[in-house]
Parts: sequence; structure tokens; C-alpha cells
Amino acid sequence: MKKFKFKLQTVHNVREMRQEKEQLTLAQIQNDVIKMQERIKEIERMRFEAMKNYTNRLGRGRTVDPVELEINSKHISSLDRLKLEAEKELEEKRTEFTEQAKKVAQATQQVQVTKKLREKQKNRHKLETNRQEQSDLDELVSAKFARRLTETR
Repeated sequence: MKKFKFKLQTVHNVREMRQEKEQLTLAQIQNDVIKMQERIKEIERMRFEAMKNYTNRLGRGRTVDPVELEINSKHISSLDRLKLEAEKELEEKRTEFTEQAKKVAQATQQVQVTKKLREKQKNRHKLETNRQEQSDLDELVSAKFARRLTETR
């Protein structure tokens, strides 16, 4: 029986490698999204703490120092600005994630195409091999039967 050899195996292997590469890129982008979300939460926490500290100082009945007021105001404004920048970056990464997910889906589809083609060719090969074996067996049986007929006459 002749061994099955898929002629497009190299193409299939390249497509699988591309799929893995695209999946790794997607995972990296997903990690970046998670880090950015954590960064935004950290900025929000820092802003909350700054506001809490500032209101605590004011709540104790301390006089308001204009320089301190300006420093606190600038600090909170810079945290707000950092948060806006981080949210913008996060949105860009989410868009990048969506685009990369499309690439992964496309690469997966290409792998599935060659995989199905390989299965069809393998089944066809198996069917042809079985037919050939059956034909060979039929010939052997026919030849044996013909010999017996000539020997008995």
C-alpha cells in the first residue's frame, strides 16, 4: 500500500505558523490592553487619594495656602490629563486588538481550508488504495479458480 503524502503540506505548515504568529500578536495586544486598564485604575486611585488628602487638609480648619492650592490643582489636573491620554491609548489598543482578531480569524480560516483539503485527499487515497487491494484480491482469487478449473479437467 502506497503511503499518503499531502502535496500541499508545506503550504499548510506555513499557514499554521502564520496563525500561531497572529495569535501571539493578539495575546500581546490583549496584555497591553489589560496593562492600560490597570494604569487607568491606578491613575484614578491616585486622583482619589489626592482629592481625599486635599479635602482632609481643608476639613481640619487649616487656612488655605494659595501656593498649596495651586500645587494641588495642578497635580489633580495632571492626573486628569494622564487619565485622558491613557484612555485614548486604550481605545487605540482596542482598535488594534479588533484588527488583529480579524487577522487571526483569517489565518485560522486558511488553515482550515488546507486541513479539509488534506482530509479529502487522504480519504480519496484510502478509497483508491482499498479499491486497488480489492482488485488485486479479485485477480488472485480468479487466477486460483482458473488454475483449479484447468487442473480438474
